[in-house]
Amino acid sequence: MKKALSIIVALLPLVAGAQVIGTYSNQSAGRDDLKVELMKKNNKPEYVRFDAQTKSGYGEVWVKWKDLEKFRAALTEARDKYVEWSKVADDNNVKSLRKEIPVKFPKPAFWWNFGNDRFYDDYVGWKMTFSAVDKFRYAFMIAPAKGIRNRFVTETFEVTFMCVGDFDSLIAALDPAKAEAVAGNPADADLFK
Repeated sequence: MKKALSIIVALLPLVAGAQVIGTYSNQSAGRDDLKVELMKKNNKPEYVRFDAQTKSGYGEVWVKWKDLEKFRAALTEARDKYVEWSKVADDNNVKSLRKEIPVKFPKPAFWWNFGNDRFYDDYVGWKMTFSAVDKFRYAFMIAPAKGIRNRFVTETFEVTFMCVGDFDSLIAALDPAKAEAVAGNPADADLFK
C-alpha cells in the first residue's frame, strides 16, 4: 500500500504538466478526437499517455518514454499480422475465429476514475487478439486492471482496431518526433534560472 501511494504521489505532478501531442481516431469508439499527451518530469519526457476505452467509459494508458519506440514497433507488427490474417480469413471464408497475435508489448500503466477516486495499475500488460466473425475482421488490445490501492476496484481497458486506419492513426499519434517537437529542448529551459 505504501509503495502504491508513493508511486501515485510521484506521478501526480506529471498530470499537471501534460502537453497535447495530438489525437487519434478509432472506428469502434466512434471518435476521432482521442487524446495523446506527453508527460514530463523535471522538464524531460517521462511518459506518453493516450485515451482508451474501458468498460465504464474512458481511461488512460501511460507508456514509458523509454518504451515508446518498442510499443509503436509492437503496434506495427500487430497491424501487419492483422492484415495478413484478415486476408487468410477472407480467402478461406473463416466465420468464427479468435486467436492471440504473438506480439510482445512493453508493459504500460493504466489510470481510471471510479466515483471520485483515481486508480492506477502497472502490473498487467497488453495482449493483442485477432477476431474473425462472419465478414468482420478486427483486432483488440485488452487489459484487465486492478487498482493498486484497492484490488477490488477493477477496470477493463480495450482498444479495438476495426481497420488498418485505426492502427495507423494510433501509431502516427505515438510518434516520438511529434512528442519531442511538443517537449522542446530541455537544455533551453536550463538557461533560465
